[in-house]
Amino acid sequence: MANARLTAGQPQRQVAAELGLARSTLQEWRKPVAQGAAPVVLAAWVETLEGVQWLHPLVLAAHFCITLQGGAGIRVVCQFLELSGLSAFVGASYGAHQGLNAALEEAVVAIASEQRAALGQHMAHRQITVCEDETFHPQVCLVAREPVSGFVLLKPYAANRQAATWTQALRAALVGLNVTVIQGTGDEATALCRPVEVEWAAHRSPDLFHGQYEVSKATSLSLARQVRQAAATVVAAQAVVAAQRATRQAYEEQSPRPRGRPPAFTTRIDAALSDLAQAETAHIQAQARQGEAREPCSSRSRPSRCLPPWSAPSSNNSFPLCIWSASPRAAPMPSLVTDCAS
Repeated sequence: MANARLTAGQPQRQVAAELGLARSTLQEWRKPVAQGAAPVVLAAWVETLEGVQWLHPLVLAAHFCITLQGGAGIRVVCQFLELSGLSAFVGASYGAHQGLNAALEEAVVAIASEQRAALGQHMAHRQITVCEDETFHPQVCLVAREPVSGFVLLKPYAANRQAATWTQALRAALVGLNVTVIQGTGDEATALCRPVEVEWAAHRSPDLFHGQYEVSKATSLSLARQVRQAAATVVAAQAVVAAQRATRQAYEEQSPRPRGRPPAFTTRIDAALSDLAQAETAHIQAQARQGEAREPCSSRSRPSRCLPPWSAPSSNNSFPLCIWSASPRAAPMPSLVTDCAS
């Protein structure tokens, strides 16, 4: 197709723009294939319409898997094309793929609203918990997520983080979803508590951090101080033992030795070793008390205590429970699409 237009006298820039290609890619296609760069049969087939139709989805799949699902950048896509040998047919420069990647992101965002509306119409009613938080990068970003499925309800930038702003954002995020908010979880900021308690009259639960903090704040400082003091006592006892042994060695190395009965070095060293053993025991006990105090907090942070085991996210960022159907199946696309759209 490109060769026919170029043979007809059309400029390279015009042909590249009409085909949605970088001019450098078109120029590379026009160059003779170097010996060993690619099989001659494959190079000839890729230049056909069928070959181009096969090549385009392949490059698009590389962008989708590497940049959107894998979280890597465009340069990794370029490296993949170079190492795979596809750079013989497709430009592998950063600029050539920047526009394609931007178009792919826009397409994902565009389909998000369509998928949300289509899936929401047939969605069975569900009672959900809304986990709320705020981030700053650099603007205020309101984040809400359904914890069981991992579905991102909203992630928009906002002018402020007041209660009215949160209420408006949550109300807009739940439009089209057949759900009832029965609980809200987050920190104890008034702006996060008020929408859930007033707008939806739902139960408000503090996030895990605040519960752990209330449990540990009364004892953590005191127990940490006891551990530090016990460790200092151990160091001091070790210094006493070393000093007693050094004194005995210095006495024994004197020539000639002083007259009279020698000092009771053995008794002194034994006493110092006994003090050291007591200090080490006290240090171990202080560490054990600190560990016992931490255990109730750390046990509450384990996923098996907080969420059902099937609700934990898998390694590929897909969630076995789908918010649309509540069925145990991999459903990364609604979360991904909504995340991009938000």
